Amino acid sequence: PGRAAACGGGRPASGVQSGTWNPWVFWPSGSSGKLAMNPCLCGWWRSGVRECRCSDGDVARYQSRISGPLLDRVDLYVDVPSVDVGELRAVGNEESSATVRERVCAARRRRKLGAATRLTVAAERTLTRASRTMCLSARGISRTIGVARTIACLAHGDETGELHIAEALQFRVPSGNLTRQEETEAPSRADVT
Repeated sequence: PGRAAACGGGRPASGVQSGTWNPWVFWPSGSSGKLAMNPCLCGWWRSGVRECRCSDGDVARYQSRISGPLLDRVDLYVDVPSVDVGELRAVGNEESSATVRERVCAARRRRKLGAATRLTVAAERTLTRASRTMCLSARGISRTIGVARTIACLAHGDETGELHIAEALQFRVPSGNLTRQEETEAPSRADVT
C-alpha cells in the first residue's frame, strides 16, 4: 500500500516523482520548474562585487553537481548578475507588466494557431551545425526548436529563421560553466550572433 495509498493518493496519470529528499513529492507533467544556483560555493565567482575565494577545481566540482540529464531538460540558461541598489530604485522607461503580459499572450495565441512551425533552410543548417559542435541530444535539439519558435512568435514571424535558432542556442549553454582561463578566451554572447 505505502504512504500514498494511506493518504488517499489521488494523483494525475502522468508526472514527475521526486525521490531525492521526499519520495512522495509529485509534480504533474504540465507544470514547469525553475532551477537556480550560485556560480560557486562562496557565490561570488564572476560577480564583480567581491573576490571569489574558490579555486577553479572548486567551481568545476560545484557546477558539476547537477547531472547532465537534468541540465538537458532546462530550456533557458540565464545569468542574473548583481544589481546595484541605486539601479533597483531608479525609475526608468521600463515596460509595464501589463504590456509584457499582452505581448506574451499574443505570442501564445500565435503559437497555438501554428505560427512559426516551419524552420527555414538556413535555420535547419544552423541547428544541424550547432547540434554537432555543441553535442546536443535529441531532447536538446527539440527544446532549442521550441524556444526558437517562441522567439519567432514574439517577433511576429511566420516561420522560424536562422536568427531565431541562433538566439535560442545562446540560451542553451550554461554560460557559468567556464573556468577562469576559458572565460578570457570565450566569445561573449554578443559575438555569437
